[in-house]
Amino acid sequence: MHIFFIFLFIIISFFKKNLFLKEKMFFLKTKKYFIYLFSY
Repeated sequence: MHIFFIFLFIIISFFKKNLFLKEKMFFLKTKKYFIYLFSY
């Protein structure tokens, strides 16, 4: 399950380079969700 989220994280990082302004907000939200997941 965590492997999927790591893969998703790489995809988001790739899009963050291409569409920085739009993806930045989504990336920050996803980062908070990652912290929430890995806290368990």
